[in-house]
Amino acid sequence: MIRPLKTTTKYYATTETEAKSKVDEIKEKSTGLVTSTKIDQKSHKEAGDYFELTVVQTFTSSKDIIESGV
Repeated sequence: MIRPLKTTTKYYATTETEAKSKVDEIKEKSTGLVTSTKIDQKSHKEAGDYFELTVVQTFTSSKDIIESGV
């Protein structure tokens, strides 16, 4: 049996508002627990500012799986 324990996903956004709304959307739709979010503002000399969003979701721990017998 293979089960996901934790996932880390990165997103690109052109505005901070988009990044924050994506965080809210992920929190609402996640089947696990969103344990960490980070929004980094970056700059490109030709394209201007943009944002990288990193979201960490924890679904369960290996200890929980073993103890529950699932």
